[in-house]
Amino acid sequence: MIRSFKYHCLGLLLLATSTIFSQEKSDPVLLTVAGVDVRVSEFEAVYRKNNQETNKQSLEEYLELYIKFRLKVKDAQDRGLDTLASFKTELGGYRNQLAEPYLSDNTVTEELVKEAYERLKYEVKASHIMVSVSPGSSPSDTLKAYKRLLAIKKRVDKGEDFGRLAKDLSDDPSARENSGNLGYFSALYMVYPFENAAYNLEIGQVSNPVRTQFGYHLVKLEDKRENRGEITVAHIMTRVPKDANEAEIESSRMKIDEIYDKLKAGENFELMAGQFSDDQASAKRGGRLPAFSAGKMVLEFEDAAFSLENDGDFSKPVMTEYGFHIIKRLKLKKVGSFDQVAGELKQRIARDGRSRLSKTAFIKRVKEEYGFKENLQRRKDFYSVLDTTLFEQKWTVDKAGKLNKTMFSLGDTTITQQDFATYIANHQPNGRQMGYTAYVNFVYDQYVEEVCTKYEDVRLMSKYPEFRLLMHEYHDGILLFDLTDDLVWSKAVKDSAGLAKFYQEHKTEHMWPERLQASVFSCVDEARAKSVRKMVKARKKKSYTNSDILKANNESSQLNLEIESDKFVKGDNNMVDAVEWEEGISDIIEKDGRFYLVEVLKVLPPQPKELNEIRGIMTSAYQSQLEESWVKDLRERYPVKVYKENLSLIK
Repeated sequence: MIRSFKYHCLGLLLLATSTIFSQEKSDPVLLTVAGVDVRVSEFEAVYRKNNQETNKQSLEEYLELYIKFRLKVKDAQDRGLDTLASFKTELGGYRNQLAEPYLSDNTVTEELVKEAYERLKYEVKASHIMVSVSPGSSPSDTLKAYKRLLAIKKRVDKGEDFGRLAKDLSDDPSARENSGNLGYFSALYMVYPFENAAYNLEIGQVSNPVRTQFGYHLVKLEDKRENRGEITVAHIMTRVPKDANEAEIESSRMKIDEIYDKLKAGENFELMAGQFSDDQASAKRGGRLPAFSAGKMVLEFEDAAFSLENDGDFSKPVMTEYGFHIIKRLKLKKVGSFDQVAGELKQRIARDGRSRLSKTAFIKRVKEEYGFKENLQRRKDFYSVLDTTLFEQKWTVDKAGKLNKTMFSLGDTTITQQDFATYIANHQPNGRQMGYTAYVNFVYDQYVEEVCTKYEDVRLMSKYPEFRLLMHEYHDGILLFDLTDDLVWSKAVKDSAGLAKFYQEHKTEHMWPERLQASVFSCVDEARAKSVRKMVKARKKKSYTNSDILKANNESSQLNLEIESDKFVKGDNNMVDAVEWEEGISDIIEKDGRFYLVEVLKVLPPQPKELNEIRGIMTSAYQSQLEESWVKDLRERYPVKVYKENLSLIK
């Protein structure tokens, strides 16, 4: 079962536990379950979370549910379910999810979501020139790359053609073919620094050097337009090999033209795609392709798809580098409102490099809140204690044995050089990826971030009451779900003998009324109905089955005869209701241009429904019985005392 579903399906199971509310005299005890006090404020918080209105009846009903909840949690704890490794692992997974919003800067995240949405309204067309340099390059190599790009920028500023310079000088291999032109794209498609540059330029303007994980870039904005949205299409393709000669190209063109003529004449697009498209993967789906937006398809295909005005429209044959295509528009999805897309944008941003901005802001806040202090000279001490064994993952802490000074402190935590040396030993790169200085700086920043994050993480329960409450809810919810599943839900499904016994005890509560076992024949015209009636009358002599009758009458058209055979109750079928419930074949009945016969095979008296007919209903009822027995047993084992007079304190 999906974990997120587990939480939501619990409903009342996810209730707050004690220990988080005031226990002053103004907050009296409402009830005691197995010796554990539950105060009014605790119950009220849970009640308000699940009820909008307050009245005596709803309070008393909810109190009864809450007592059952607390009894079940107590049972789960006494069984030791909260000590199981599986429980701890699952709760830990939930805790990590719940902690995420507290371990980043939500203000920055919301700003990024708003920024992404505003950008998502538009598509930009950009070109670039790149000088590659890796994040771990030495300062000298990084400076060399920067200066090289500055030299190219000067040539651009003097009027040299940007595309030609990209083709000749860019380290992006694709520039040899596209002159640096990346086509149209929208927000969250490029790495964040590149996206920033493109969206902050005017058309025709060239940026200053932009640093990304790939190197330095000059970005030129070629065009900007409204976002065309996301489109779903189907296509029929006739392939043209890359080395095709004129005859092969013409043969492919003739084939697509013939298909196009058939489509214009009314042939089914999906069937034609399945029969004739050379794109075998999509042909199996009637030509359907995954939804795409700007920049995801070759330009000719993309432009042809977005030029279709209505769902169901299809294009004239379009040629791309892959061959000829006929494109049918299935669905166009425009950019939704902010409220509609904000959740999705937040998820995409969390997976995008720009989420670092939120994390950086969070780390800055933690440092300020807990008085972070560092001595970067102690970091420099590590530049000289690393050697080639680091990139072989063989570097050992003893090589920094003389380093034992404090590197930084955070609150009541002090990190020494030996702590950092241990961290380095546990995070050695596989192969040389950067110089020693760059590596030390990189891993130091990573270590500081981890220390700050963990420092805040362990304080979430005491610092944020709402987080503590959620954790208690998940703790008890998982416990109760697992135990209820074992004793009630899964047991009712797996216990076939118990379910069968329960069915025998309660089957008369689920009766069929009088029913008619019959076949209803629906004919295209009266002549067909007369022919069918003769065959039905002769079935005993000639052993006609319904399949024989259907086959004999539908040779010329599948619409000549339809047969429905079933056990009918009153109201199921108009034709069955219209005839006498006596064995035999009825007269011909005309209705709405069709001609009907009803063959009555047997009148069935009222009888209990079979278990396989009501298995779902019986299983649910059996589960209810199991739960009632469980709760009864819990009440006998665990004492419950209720101070009902204190319930009136909840207004």
